[in-house]
Amino acid sequence: MDEGPLPSEGTIRAARGIGGTAVVHEGRPLWRRSSACGNEMECLEVAVRADHVLTRDSKKSAASALHFTAPAWTGFLRAVSRGELERS
Repeated sequence: MDEGPLPSEGTIRAARGIGGTAVVHEGRPLWRRSSACGNEMECLEVAVRADHVLTRDSKKSAASALHFTAPAWTGFLRAVSRGELERS
């Protein structure tokens, strides 16, 4: 799996958001894996960019990533943290 470049290969900065501080890498995507993976490593990977967020399936890391604007991603995280997306 491509973990992105070493820190010396791009610019890294911190961005405050819901749930703490995210590492924003200005070079190639720096993918992080969710801490809530299933037994078969069914994981969501996230790369935070300056103006958008990328997500992908860890089992299909070569496939296209989904792109979200920063406000859309923040809104999604807020809805999850408030329990607004719970199944009925």
